Amino acid sequence: MKLYEKALPLYKKVLKIKKEFLGEKHPTTATSYNNLALHYQTTEKHEESLPLFKIALEISKELLGEKHPDTATSNNNLALCYRSMGKYKKALPFLEKALEVSKEFLGEKHPDTALSYSNQALLYKDLKECLKAKEYMEKAIDIWQQYEYYDTNLIKAGKFIKDIEQNMKQEQKFSFNKKGRFCKDI
Repeated sequence: MKLYEKALPLYKKVLKIKKEFLGEKHPTTATSYNNLALHYQTTEKHEESLPLFKIALEISKELLGEKHPDTATSNNNLALCYRSMGKYKKALPFLEKALEVSKEFLGEKHPDTALSYSNQALLYKDLKECLKAKEYMEKAIDIWQQYEYYDTNLIKAGKFIKDIEQNMKQEQKFSFNKKGRFCKDI
């Protein structure tokens, strides 16, 4: 039995215990919903993870407010689920909200804010908005460069920028009626 298969009943059991002892409307219960949803997300069971992410977000918003870091995490998780499902336009407002809260509470130069910029850059690439994708990833890079332990992120972000620039070059080679294959915004 794979480890993921062994983990699923444990995540479910933890959620059941949290609901039983703390109640449905508790921040720790919201975290358990997120954890179970992340398990499903990791195993590519997006349809099962989506409602759990939604519940976690609603609990966080109700108990902690729209502008709380845990609510930002729930917004981010729901957005990444939508992105994994190919529902890019549905994902965008949740990532925008997560970024807004990260900047407000953690600051413009916090590594988690960089991660929010990076997630939004990835989504903009999916939406073929290359200029925004590059802009947001460059913001993430600027933040990560201030910290010595984000080398892996910097390497991936640098590759992302090169890919975006390549897409932009490819886009410029097409005639007018074929534009938009890689970038809709140039």
